[in-house]
Order: sequence, then C-alpha cells, then structure tokens
Amino acid sequence: MIHKFKHKFALFFLIFSLLSFIFPYNPDGMPTDFKTNKKQVVLTFDDGPSYLYTDKILDILKSNNVKASFFLIGSRMIEYPDLVRRISREGHSLGNHTYNHIRLDQYVGQRVDDEIAETSRVYENILGFVPKYFRPPGGRMNKTVLSTVASHKLIPIGWSINANDFLYRDQQLDTEMIAKKVSAVMSHIESQLKPGAVILMHNGNEVSLAVLPKVIAYIHSKGYTFVTLSQVM
Repeated sequence: MIHKFKHKFALFFLIFSLLSFIFPYNPDGMPTDFKTNKKQVVLTFDDGPSYLYTDKILDILKSNNVKASFFLIGSRMIEYPDLVRRISREGHSLGNHTYNHIRLDQYVGQRVDDEIAETSRVYENILGFVPKYFRPPGGRMNKTVLSTVASHKLIPIGWSINANDFLYRDQQLDTEMIAKKVSAVMSHIESQLKPGAVILMHNGNEVSLAVLPKVIAYIHSKGYTFVTLSQVM
C-alpha cells in the first residue's frame, strides 16, 4: 500500500512538474514595469468597483491630482456602473480583471476566453469602449492564458511592487492592526521604489484607504510623478 502511494505521488509530481514547465507562472510577455528615463511610476488598483471604497479612493486621488489605473471585475461592474463611469470620467486608465476573479492558470480553453470576453462586453455596454489592458487575478498567468489574452488584442500587465495592502480572509482589523499594516506597506514601497515601477494596490479595504495618502506623499517627496498605463504602454 505504501509503495503504491509513493508511486502515485511520484507520478503526480512528475505530471505537475511537466505542466509547470509547459505553463510557467508569469511567462515572458507580461511586463511588470516600463522603461523610462524619468522618475515616473504607475499606480494600479485591482478588484472593485466597491461601493464601500472606490469613491473614497477616487476622492483621495482627485485631491492629490493623481491619475491611476484600475483593473475591474466584470461581475462587480454590473452592480456599480456609476463607479465605472466615474473612474473613466476622471481620467484614470482601465483594465480587464476577469468576470469572476478566478485563477485563470487553473483553467484551459473556453472558460478562460469567457472570463475575458464577458468583462470586455460589460465595458462596452457601460462605457462604449473596451480598455486594452488586462491583469489576471493574483498575477497568475501561463502560456495558454497569455495566448488567449493576445487573441483578444489585450496587453497583459503585472507589477514590480506589491504593496501588500490586501487582507487575508476573516482577518480582523482594529486600529493597531491597521497601523501595523500601513507601516509594513510603507517600508516595502520605500525599499522598492524606482523609475518605471508598477505599483499594485487594492480597491479596497481600510488599509488601502489609510495608506494611500501616505504612499502618494512619499512618492511625491522623492520627486516622482504618477502616470497612467495609457501614457506609457
């Protein structure tokens, strides 16, 4: 029995290794930064729109005269089309973040195509156009997904700085925890900041709201300007 189990485990590991080789995570073809001779960065927000946080994020960006790039989930866009329109109206770039926020590298074929195509249709219905950028949930990409993205004539975008402002499931926040998370986010950004960086934040939670003004102030203090994806890619 033990011998059979070991044999099955070895076979599973071999198959998994081969699939990982054929379908590597974050393959060539998904840029994580952009080339520039200037002190410029792109600030991006995944997920949303959210009735609790998107308006507040937009208010912070507007008060600081910052333009960002939002990767939105199709099913949530249907719920809050006015937020989608506000993001577009205020000059931010937009991108496709799938319809149901699933890990695309776990699927092949029609499901991957549907997740991308349906979100593009939602954009068309709400705004009258389809944004040209795409980011897979969790940044999980493989060659199959990359090929499907290309068939939709979309540009896949990763990131070079993950602010880690997300929350784990059922994580309880209080004032002390928010302060610790904010401090950790700032330390990470301060150590990773460089020209051409693409910064990943989330849309949103209490940590995102608390740290965003600090992120903007720090990046400005270092002589950087914020640009959108449409300005550099």
